Amino acid sequence: MQRSSILIASLSTILAGCASKSMPTEPMPVLTESLPQQFTAKTTQNSHSEANRSEMATEWWASFNDPQLESLISQALSNNFSFQAAINRLQQSAAKATQAGANSSLTLDATFDADRTMQSSDSTSTFQFGVMASYEIDLWSRLSATKQAAEFDYLASQQELDVIAITLSSEIALNWYQAVTLNGLIELYSQQLTVLDKQLEMLTLHHQYGQNNIEDIWQQQQLQRAQQAKLLTAQSELKVIEQQIKVLTGDLSFTLKDLPPLSRLPLMPNIGVPAQLLNQRPDLKQAWFAVQSQQQNVVVAEADRYPQIQITASLLSNSNNISNLMSDWVSQLAGSILVPIIDGGARTAVIEEQQAVLNESLNNYTQKVIQVVSEVETALTQEQSEHVQLNNIEQRLALASKTAQIKQLRYQNGSVDFLQVLIAQQSQLDLQQSQVESQGNLFALRIALHRSIAGNLNTFEPNPADNQTTQSVAQDMD
Repeated sequence: MQRSSILIASLSTILAGCASKSMPTEPMPVLTESLPQQFTAKTTQNSHSEANRSEMATEWWASFNDPQLESLISQALSNNFSFQAAINRLQQSAAKATQAGANSSLTLDATFDADRTMQSSDSTSTFQFGVMASYEIDLWSRLSATKQAAEFDYLASQQELDVIAITLSSEIALNWYQAVTLNGLIELYSQQLTVLDKQLEMLTLHHQYGQNNIEDIWQQQQLQRAQQAKLLTAQSELKVIEQQIKVLTGDLSFTLKDLPPLSRLPLMPNIGVPAQLLNQRPDLKQAWFAVQSQQQNVVVAEADRYPQIQITASLLSNSNNISNLMSDWVSQLAGSILVPIIDGGARTAVIEEQQAVLNESLNNYTQKVIQVVSEVETALTQEQSEHVQLNNIEQRLALASKTAQIKQLRYQNGSVDFLQVLIAQQSQLDLQQSQVESQGNLFALRIALHRSIAGNLNTFEPNPADNQTTQSVAQDMD
């Protein structure tokens, strides 16, 4: 609670004295001292070097060295229709930023009118051509703040696109390794059933010679049926995963085939320090741009209380003959001023509303910072725990395999009943399953870790108009 209060106080200090063009683009210099110096959870594997940290934070899936996964993610980023819709929203935001910028520019319009009046004895024609210009003097930064608010909204939309791309790539990777894990379980169940079938044949043969009881065969058949049920369940879940990948990639013809075995988990990515997440995570940058945009909205609301000055100019030509239209011109220059006097407190209420929205966005950003640091800590802790769990399973499996082997030999010698063999077999089979599932869990947790530290994927190539919008923001911040 104390640390979050410090975060809010730090950000409030940033915003307190900000004019329209002095808004900082990065919160990191102020917030660094308020964040933990490092993550408390320790990595359990060697990490990539600092030089590779930036690369691992972008195309993080390359660390798995899985060409099929890379192909699926590339396909999803190109064909997923929800992602394409997000690109369309970004294009809309760029257009809105351009529109907002146009309001602070000089407007120039040309007009042409033609009128013909007909009477019983005569008819007359009147022609008019004119050029009119208007410009609002932005004394109180209302127009420039409106423009910057729209530009910050555009930058936030850019970050939103990367958030969606990270989510999409993570979902693809998660589904892919769930499929790989299920395929490993299917192969394991098939191998187990092969062994159980051979054991059932042997028990049946021994029963024919009166060397065991019929109950032994029934118990073995129950174990066999249980493994068959697990096999069917895994096959069904694999089909469901296939359908999910079809949706994510936008390819209804996709089929799961040539699934690789579960490989060794790659090296732990370089996590860095919490302060680096502020300029790395696109969702944090999106939230910060939302704060900046709202700060400009406060400036707009405050400027709306002051006079608005507009200058208009026109140049007109009238003639009864179109051939003489440009021979005589009338020019006009005018100025107007709008001064708010009595509004029943409406403008003050708007300022209070916008300030409250700013405080809300500030609190939302601060909470998101805390959540992001917690996400990384949680991902690290869970992966460490799963490594310990897998090591424990492997040790128990080694013991269970020895136990099952000894029990089988003693049963053949008649020193133990078949129930003890069955219990030992069941323990071994369950631990083999747990081993594969734990290996799959490690990949899922590593994906969660990458997702928690992922940076911008640069998935969108802006058109020239979008580039102008981005350059305009950079110029305004200088």
